[in-house]
Amino acid sequence: MNKTKIITLKKVFLIFISVFFIGLFSSSISAYSPYNDIELSYILEGNKFNIYRIGVLNDGIYMKTKDFKDYNIDIKNFDSLDKRILANTFDSYIKRDSIKPLKSSDTDSSKKLYFRDLDDGIYLINGESKKIGSVTYIPSPVIIYLGSTPLPGGVINLEMKYDISKDSPKKKDLIVYKIWKDDNNEDRPKNIEVELIKDGKIIDTVTLNEDNNWKKEWTNLSSSSVYNVTEKDVDYKYLVSIENEGNIFKISNTKGKLKDIEENNKYIDDDEYKDKQKDLDDDREIRTKEKDEKDNREIHEKKNKKIIPKTGQLWWPIPVLLIIGSMLILYSTKQKRKSSND
Repeated sequence: MNKTKIITLKKVFLIFISVFFIGLFSSSISAYSPYNDIELSYILEGNKFNIYRIGVLNDGIYMKTKDFKDYNIDIKNFDSLDKRILANTFDSYIKRDSIKPLKSSDTDSSKKLYFRDLDDGIYLINGESKKIGSVTYIPSPVIIYLGSTPLPGGVINLEMKYDISKDSPKKKDLIVYKIWKDDNNEDRPKNIEVELIKDGKIIDTVTLNEDNNWKKEWTNLSSSSVYNVTEKDVDYKYLVSIENEGNIFKISNTKGKLKDIEENNKYIDDDEYKDKQKDLDDDREIRTKEKDEKDNREIHEKKNKKIIPKTGQLWWPIPVLLIIGSMLILYSTKQKRKSSND
């Protein structure tokens, strides 16, 4: 083997070793952010979406934010609730009362958008309906909890679902049912008022009671419009939920212990929220600093001490590579000596 081939083998070996170690250590690097970001994907570009912070986890208890304090909607039992029904309930009242969102954004040419720098809490995301040709695309609202410890990279990926409504000369019929979950409580209200909302505006208010079997049907409605229903004034002893399946709406009123309902209706006011945010920011700063210090210590230890393998990393190639390298060096030395003797 001539000198040129030996040098080439050395270069190949060194390059291989370098690439191996770069890949080994770079695989353990991950971005860290003290806040949450949401990456939202949708079927259409240029579609507007809104995000609302409707609650927080405060001292182990889910509580509403100030904008939603007057709505008798269960949030205390968030973990066990049907999130689809909960999202529809909040979304219906948001549309009725035109509540201002925390942030709004439109999907870009890649049909994505981002909500960045979000604190921990319960968030609802809804989107505006968009008509293209004879088809109306209706985004389904979604509810999500973002924890105080963000995921690695701090990005939550959401793919928004949707319904479609096609223009048709045939009119739409809707029906609403009132469901009581109170063990036939004698103090049940004698009647309730239900509002029909068309494209965000109230177009009808009806009374439901025993005389009409707690139901109402609307006929000859536009097939291209988006409809919601809400209960106008929910009795303070009850919590409301609104379910929608196709053309059927179900408004359920659940009676609970007054103490539980009062606790559910607690909220965080602005001053308390600001104090909480300051504490969270201070805590995030401390955790970020501690993580940076820990990372620096680990890097320093790896440079000055024998590296201890971590679970999941492949370390068996290292001694093999070292043996191969040593053999190459010995072989090249032998070849040099042989060349000198010749």
